[in-house]
Amino acid sequence: MTFYIGVHCPIDELERRERERKDRPIGLARAQIEIVHKHSRYDLEVNTKKNSIIECASMIKEFVSNTYQHCIEDLLMLGFTVCFIKQNSKILLLNRGFPAWMGNWNGKSLSG
Repeated sequence: MTFYIGVHCPIDELERRERERKDRPIGLARAQIEIVHKHSRYDLEVNTKKNSIIECASMIKEFVSNTYQHCIEDLLMLGFTVCFIKQNSKILLLNRGFPAWMGNWNGKSLSG
């Protein structure tokens, strides 16, 4: 089962976070904002400026739980993985709990 979940945040907040984190190139958020949400048909949408990451995760968990109970066990097995984004034959792993993998395409750094 696949769910399309839109994780939104206003561009000004994305750019503020980008500058504060100092772990990605400045301008990356603006460059990717249109591409990331090009699909724009979501089963659920959350906003990380209006809600904390815990609140967003709870909304996602509740949605999945209410929609397909058996998928919760699969989500819990992922532990720290937020999502995968596929672009042609490349897969981007977005991972908040394991910085060594954050922002890697097929295991290769975006910068390298």
